[in-house]
Formats: sequence, structure tokens, C-alpha cells
Amino acid sequence: MKKGVGRPAWAEDRQSDPLPLARELDPATPIPVEALGAVGAAVVEQMHAVIQAPEALIGQSILAAMNQVAQPFANVIIDGRVPPLSDFFLTLGESGERKSAVDAWALAHVRKRQRALMTKGSADLFPPAPTLNMTMI
Repeated sequence: MKKGVGRPAWAEDRQSDPLPLARELDPATPIPVEALGAVGAAVVEQMHAVIQAPEALIGQSILAAMNQVAQPFANVIIDGRVPPLSDFFLTLGESGERKSAVDAWALAHVRKRQRALMTKGSADLFPPAPTLNMTMI
């Protein structure tokens, strides 16, 4: 190899195609819809009929919405410690699998409640902080 020209010899030996940056996703695991209870299972079935997204994707969104609704009403007690009742959800899906539509439907009543609380008045929810009179210190 000439000095300052071309590629080094170790780079020239590679003739294979580049590796893909993403891999194909495995098929979705069937979700036990009945584990969501009668109401949750019925919602999943209706959303699947209307939105036509995978049941596993819909089931996870419904489970996440149910969890979010339950958070203010319960905590977990473990050996005297009291952490909040919470879970974290991550949805993987191909483009066009209707993830946004499913979340919009699953969280519609949560968002409605949030809007109602916001219009109630921020003064009721967040009273002004007390002011500190520096002359008294």
C-alpha cells in the first residue's frame, strides 16, 4: 500500500455485506386477556375489533391504563417500607401497528379527568407558596 493513499491491508480483506442495524421482531406472544378481568377483557376485545391492532399491544395498554388509575388509591407495603404502586411499560411494535391509536383509546378517560382537574383551577390544586418577609429575619 502506498503511503497516504487507499485503505490499509486489513480493511481491504473484508468483502462481506454489512450487518443490518435492526433485527426482525419475533411474533407477539398471545396475551391472557381473561387475566385483565371481565371489564378489561371486554375492552381489549372491542378495541381489537375497532382498531385492529394486535391483542398483545392492546392488552398492555389497557393494563398500563388500569395501573395508572389505581396508583392514587394504593401503595405496596414490604417489610414496613411503603413504595408507590407503580409499573413501567415499554411497547415495541412495527410502524403502522396502531400504537398511538391504542394508547389514545386506552387513556381517553384518564386524559378527560386530567383536563377536568386542570380547568377546575390551578389555585385549588396548587395554592401559592407563602412569601418570606426578609425584614423579619
